[in-house]
Order: sequence, then structure tokens, then C-alpha cells
Amino acid sequence: MSLSDKQIAEATLPSRSDQDGIMRQMDLRVWQEQLLRGVLLAAAIVGLLAAVAGTYDAYVYQQLWIIPLYWAAYSLVVVLFLWKRAPYALRAGAIVSLVYILGFTQLLEDGVGGSAQLFLLTVPFLAGIFWGRRVSIPALILVTMTMAGFGLIFSAGALVIPENPTTAEPARWIAGTVVLLLMGVL
Repeated sequence: MSLSDKQIAEATLPSRSDQDGIMRQMDLRVWQEQLLRGVLLAAAIVGLLAAVAGTYDAYVYQQLWIIPLYWAAYSLVVVLFLWKRAPYALRAGAIVSLVYILGFTQLLEDGVGGSAQLFLLTVPFLAGIFWGRRVSIPALILVTMTMAGFGLIFSAGALVIPENPTTAEPARWIAGTVVLLLMGVL
């Protein structure tokens, strides 16, 4: 029994529903690429303000150890924005990792009274947008365990915030406002 050319073509070509699924996946990846490019651009613009405000705040409160981190994070964002051929996973992973690292360091710097929760909440959100639920759920577990771990460490007295800033400090308001703007554009 011989197969006709039509039967062979039908057997080797994906069905219409398979083609639609493939097109949806391609459309999603194009959208994710465009979104990531926009996030990197926004982070490059607003990140400069955040790095300056964070530097000023760290200088005022003599937490100088964090200043190089702010500028390294900003430099990485600029490099990733300018490096147009960088792989998607590298660019997206760097953004999500930077947000996590900044949240982690905010916990070290300010404890629960700072902007750490804002950074950490952004991590599973970005992971979900860039990779989907299969990455977002572990990211949510990671940030939850990070908060819980710091809670235990602070509660046990093993880590103490050097100074509890008041709401009358302009440096904290400036830095907090710029961080809010940065997280908003992400």
C-alpha cells in the first residue's frame, strides 16, 4: 500500500492547533523580549537616580559597604541594556538576581523597616513574567525563606541594625522615594 503525497505531507506537518500553539509561544517570547528590553531601559534611567540616592543615604548613615554594590548593580544593568546580543536567560536572570540581591542587602542594612520587602516581592513577579509559574513559585519560596531567616536572625539578636532612622530624615525619604520609582518601572 502506497501513501499519496498528500498523506505524507499531512503526516509530517504539524496540525493547525499545533501551529497555533507554536505561534502563541513565539508571540509570548517576543512580548517577553520587548518587556525585558523596556525593563532594562527603565532600570538604566531610573537606576542612576537610585544609585545616587542610595549612595547619599549610605554615606549619611555611614553604611559605606553598600555603596559599591549600588554602583556595580547599576553598571550591570547598563551593560546588559547596551549588550543587545546577550542571551535572554542571562539578561532576565541578571535582573531578577539583582533585585533579589538588593532586597537581601536592604534586609542587612535596614531590617524589616526598609525597602527589602518591596525588592523581594518583585522577584517572584519578574520570574513569573520572564519564565512563567515554574520559576515563579520557587522564587516565591526563596524570598519567603529569606524573610523568615532574617526574622529568626534579628529576633535572636544575632544581627542588629546599627541605627533606627526616624521618619524626619530627608535622606531616607529621598532614597525610599527613588526605590519606589525604580520598582514601579520594573
